Amino acid sequence: MGRREPIGGNTTGDWYAADILPNDLFPVYEYARSKGLKCGLWVEIETAGSKSKLAEDHPDWFLTKYGHTFPRVLDLSKPEVKDFVRSEIVRLVEKYQLDMFRLDYNSSSNEGGFNLQDGRNENTHWKHMEAIYEIFDRVGSQFPNLQLENCASGGGRTDIGIVSRFTTTWVSDWFKMPRTVRILNGMSMALPPEYINRSYSPGMEGNLDTHMHVIMMGHPMLCGVAPSLTDASPATMACAKKYIGIYKNFIRTFHRTAKVYHHTPVIPGADGTGWAALEYVSEDRAKAVATVFRLINAEENRYALKFKGLDKGASYRVRIEPEGSEFVVAGYALSREGLTIELDTALTSQMILLNRTE
Repeated sequence: MGRREPIGGNTTGDWYAADILPNDLFPVYEYARSKGLKCGLWVEIETAGSKSKLAEDHPDWFLTKYGHTFPRVLDLSKPEVKDFVRSEIVRLVEKYQLDMFRLDYNSSSNEGGFNLQDGRNENTHWKHMEAIYEIFDRVGSQFPNLQLENCASGGGRTDIGIVSRFTTTWVSDWFKMPRTVRILNGMSMALPPEYINRSYSPGMEGNLDTHMHVIMMGHPMLCGVAPSLTDASPATMACAKKYIGIYKNFIRTFHRTAKVYHHTPVIPGADGTGWAALEYVSEDRAKAVATVFRLINAEENRYALKFKGLDKGASYRVRIEPEGSEFVVAGYALSREGLTIELDTALTSQMILLNRTE
């Protein structure tokens, strides 16, 4: 970590601070924690670069097939490699008192390597994944409050075995509109939305409100809200803070147990065309959030959102973002007649927050 030479991933595997970080990562964590933040580390723990000390010391720890060694890919089917990887994770968590550990994996093992077992070549893939599951079972048991985030190639591993052992998972590195909406819509039919990391990077197509609507319907990740501090206008910061507050104080209160309703289960096109709408409702039907997105090539500028999960015998205080208008409507009317969402421009959206009135 922190080497000066421009060799990129060639030194993965050596998870120690180098000369560019004379005080290690401790000043970074100390400053972040002084601001009330929790701290994590993003590590590609299953790899070792060709210029790493690990590769020099253990050239036999890599995947091999027909005498050929796969670059970078450690062979976790070997017990000694599996034990090393787990011990490295434990060492890093304890050394930095981590609150979160983020697992990355940006190498390809293709169809796997071979190990000689009982005179036969055994493929390594199955044992590799069993090793990963075992490692994170043990790490999770040892550090029950540690947040584990899966980030394998931006969503290359979203199997139940991985997801059941991690707190959240990336499902794609693609955050541009309108495809990011299609990704959220599709993956939330396979995984609970609170597991699905959605993010935003400054300068992407679509306005900030719409990007915030996407990420608040998944597990919110903010990779900056402006290209630089000088570009972080008061309006930009106010928008980001508003939606973070909405998530923390409203959506998060029922997100993990919400019922999910897909109003547009199939969104045509690779990037997504027409309209998209998602609705989450709390178990007691007292709270709900829905977001309607106008994507591209929509034939109309209006969308009739008829809620599916509300209490038809109750009334709801409805708040529309981004304009902030509020009004009270009967649940029966919201379900039968719905709300007409009018959006004149592509790549825009409205978020609807609902609270049952007493």
